[in-house]
Amino acid sequence: MAEPAKARTETPPATDPITIVLNATGYVISPETSDVANNGTVQFSPNESAWVYTYYDGELVSGVFGGQTTTYVQCTPGGTSNNYTPATAYYDSEVNISAAKAGSPPPSMHDPAASIKGTISIGSVGIKRKERK
Repeated sequence: MAEPAKARTETPPATDPITIVLNATGYVISPETSDVANNGTVQFSPNESAWVYTYYDGELVSGVFGGQTTTYVQCTPGGTSNNYTPATAYYDSEVNISAAKAGSPPPSMHDPAASIKGTISIGSVGIKRKERK
């Protein structure tokens, strides 16, 4: 009888760089799917000032990142304050993000697939997703 495969011991990266670029059709978030350790840092790098909206389980939420008190985090080009650490309430979970021009409302959720542009797997969730592939 074959033995079960051993669980992967890979750990998510401590830093998760995410580029946000405004082009003629809207914001592009790259990579679209990324991983970060529970106590890691997400680094947003926009080409112009943007608000990055956060979603959990399809709902716009605040508090995904430590110190986040609104449903978005503010990011500026070359800004040193674009680094965010996941809040403990979101450890080992998956959150979604979208971007909008600073001061703009969040993208419409009438079509969530078109509005949500990125997924961040926090903690062990990213490892589990990779194992399913």
